[in-house]
Amino acid sequence: MAVRKRKPAPPAVPPPEPPAGPSYTLHILSDATGNLARHMINAVLTQFPGITLAQNYHLMLDQPGKLRDELKRIKGEHSLVFHAMIEPAMKRIVDETCEKRGIPHYDLTGSLVRFLADWTGTEPINERAALHRVNAGYFKRIDAMEFTAMHDDSQGLDTLVMADIVLVGLSRVSKSPTATFLGAQGWKVANVAIAPQTGLPEQLATMREKKVVAFTCIPRLLHDVRSRRIASSQKVAQKAGAAEIAYADMRSVIREVMWAEDLYRKHGWPMVDITNHTVEENGTRVLQLLGLEDQKVF
Repeated sequence: MAVRKRKPAPPAVPPPEPPAGPSYTLHILSDATGNLARHMINAVLTQFPGITLAQNYHLMLDQPGKLRDELKRIKGEHSLVFHAMIEPAMKRIVDETCEKRGIPHYDLTGSLVRFLADWTGTEPINERAALHRVNAGYFKRIDAMEFTAMHDDSQGLDTLVMADIVLVGLSRVSKSPTATFLGAQGWKVANVAIAPQTGLPEQLATMREKKVVAFTCIPRLLHDVRSRRIASSQKVAQKAGAAEIAYADMRSVIREVMWAEDLYRKHGWPMVDITNHTVEENGTRVLQLLGLEDQKVF
């Protein structure tokens, strides 16, 4: 008896994708560098992952003519304007122009300034130059950034005691990025790399001041970061010797992390686990552990 072959089932048809929403263009206007506006906008946008948008920054609009010319260039049905102008007259130009053209707009700083003025009984000076004044604090911040750069990755150990903060940790645990973040805030930061093969440098082992914070992370993360570093260079990957293999070997990484954390506990250094945390979060945690979060450095 002949066996009838069963017809293959038709391929599954994926459900139709929902129609894409409109794309928006955010136009961010600033009379200075736009750093404040950039941080505010990006922080808020993390809460709207489904929106398709582009960001256009219009910076250093410090004259009415510049501002009006830039506003003329803003077109499109789905354009939104955010602005961080200091002077009330400049704010009015944005508001009046956008109202006339029907462009949605929002003042990023106006409500905050008004809130402080109303509740303190003090009117703002509305001085744009005050945002980026070159004074003693400015030069202190530059000095801190230079110190941090010169004390990266175990450099400058002879002047380690001059640091405000010392970060210690294994290779690839975000010491350098965190040091750079803190240095830009005006803290003199040194970061020291350690390994079981080399131990602690004498300058760090004998430090008695409360300025050391140790970085750690789960071995899986450290293994992944190191593996990507080796794989990113074909030449390095092809010529990887025993040291490079051990550097990214999972069992070796586990032993390193255990060794490092035992060392931290022995010296009584507070630890920051960087796993799944940003550089900004790690830097803030460092300041908290050292009791520096409320101190103004410039």
